[in-house]
Amino acid sequence: MSAEVKRLHAEQSTPEELPAFDLTIVMNLAGERQIHLRSPVTDSIAPAEANRRTDALMKVAERQRSLIEIRVLEDELSAKTDALEKVWKVRTAEAVEKHAKALEDVESAIKTAMIKQEQIKTREAERATSKGRYGSILMGGALKEYNALGGAIDQHRASVKAKENEHLQHMQTITGNIEKLEADIREINRQLARHRAIVE
Repeated sequence: MSAEVKRLHAEQSTPEELPAFDLTIVMNLAGERQIHLRSPVTDSIAPAEANRRTDALMKVAERQRSLIEIRVLEDELSAKTDALEKVWKVRTAEAVEKHAKALEDVESAIKTAMIKQEQIKTREAERATSKGRYGSILMGGALKEYNALGGAIDQHRASVKAKENEHLQHMQTITGNIEKLEADIREINRQLARHRAIVE
């Protein structure tokens, strides 16, 4: 048999039909739900028709799954958006404000200590002048208080670095949580777009 005859013979023959069967689609949905769709096929049908019916049934099942997924994802999106706006962005503002206040307090303490040091110097200078002494100021008994204030100033200045490091670590935690939520929100929106396209 020539190749042409074989080709003509193949074109004229009908495809083998499938016997009657029961087409069932089971699809898992969000929230541990399932959807079962049945379409009994009572007569023999061609494989192409079986595929068409299966595809149509799958499309219905996928649409139903997407409707459920949209509801679940919208709830999740709302919760994550609220967490981002009402929790983590608020915590960011609070942390920045708390840090700024801590630095203000340090600056205020340094300024107060420096003013006290200056007052001690002025007082001791006036004492020396009243006794007829001029030139460099001898602190006498006030030296201990003056030096203690200098030590306090040094401690306050050193505390700034510790406060900066603490604030940086705290902000890294907050920023990490914000970035995670923003990534989750982007992913939810991507999934919502996909499911909405199926539903349309």
